[in-house]
Amino acid sequence: MANTVYHVVPSDGRWAVKREGGHRPSRLADSRDEAFEAAESFARHLAPGRVVLHRADGTIESVHTFDTVPANVATGRDWLRVVLSKPALAAAGVTLLVALGWAMRERG
Repeated sequence: MANTVYHVVPSDGRWAVKREGGHRPSRLADSRDEAFEAAESFARHLAPGRVVLHRADGTIESVHTFDTVPANVATGRDWLRVVLSKPALAAAGVTLLVALGWAMRERG
């Protein structure tokens, strides 16, 4: 699966999130941090993904890579957010719960 790459770049006094190969910004933000958060969210949802963070002069400052499941999931609420952000994982979870319910019904 190919990485989806988003660039966080300066744009007329604001910051833009641009998908590599795209013509228009996916998001405009007032701050670089806000634009980075949006780009990170996009990259995580289309994982594996990458975010290229640019400086105000347009040069590259850093590159961040995101896999399908974040390595630092600390709480159950974080796991729930990860599962619900991936339609296939959410569908698998629902299927598992339905199968479990069906099995429990047969035992009672």
